[in-house]
Amino acid sequence: MTNNNSEIHGTDLRPTYRLKNDTITVTEEEVKIDPPSPEVLLKMAEFERKVILKRERNFNEGVDLFKNFDKINIELIHDTPPGWNLFNDSSEMEILDLARSVCNVGLIHPIYVSLDPDGIYTVICGRCRLAAFVKLYQSTGLEKYKYIPAYVLNTEEIDELFLRTLIVESNISFRTITKYNKITSLIENYEIMKRTKLYRNEKNVAMELAKIYDISESSVFNFLRVKQLCDPGLTLLYEDRISLKAALYLTKVSKETQVNILERYGVEGVNAIFRLKLLTSEDNISIEKLDEKINVVSNLTP
Repeated sequence: MTNNNSEIHGTDLRPTYRLKNDTITVTEEEVKIDPPSPEVLLKMAEFERKVILKRERNFNEGVDLFKNFDKINIELIHDTPPGWNLFNDSSEMEILDLARSVCNVGLIHPIYVSLDPDGIYTVICGRCRLAAFVKLYQSTGLEKYKYIPAYVLNTEEIDELFLRTLIVESNISFRTITKYNKITSLIENYEIMKRTKLYRNEKNVAMELAKIYDISESSVFNFLRVKQLCDPGLTLLYEDRISLKAALYLTKVSKETQVNILERYGVEGVNAIFRLKLLTSEDNISIEKLDEKINVVSNLTP
């Protein structure tokens, strides 16, 4: 399997806002680009139209996931595109346990791979199963482990966001996931659904997410509270640089106050929950008073 985490493939649904004093440096460079020709604009518009039609057809009418079945050479399958998989990798023990199961009874559930117009296979669901086959082939050299049973999804027929929804739902259905994984995937699933005609209404989105995650609608809205984070705070949460608990405490105050706390107290300070609890006890606080509070809490010990 191959993967390149330096860039995002397809639609980037992640927040990428930065604080002024963030330790991650963001550089800007002015690039002069000639305006596209009328012909290029027409091609872009036609491409966008086809994407929207495909997306609405997939989400409204569904997709036959079992239409194309094959056994694919594991050496030809690329890893899930960067930015698509929000879940923790399977542990070495999980892969070994699955490899033992495959060795004893075979693969019960085939994986799902996408096939693009260039003939490239990419794993969509079943990274752990694929890793188990790779381990078995490397350790035994047996030909039967070189080819893995897979349902093949044609990217010319299936929309990118539909494939990403499959990744989220398969992990929720078959894996135990952390609360952080649940919330980040729920937010991304929320963004995907809001981009499809069927789920434009907020209530419809909450109802569908409640079914997918097997939780109540009120729990969905509680988890979506993190969307009340200021833009830099949401970025820090997605990058796992502030804890989920810190993020929820920040949502108790206005976005302007959140930004002031993050910029004046820093990421490390915000992750000290016993101090953050005091800083978020009062909303719409002036910068002068916030600075006074920061001076006080900085000398506190838990």
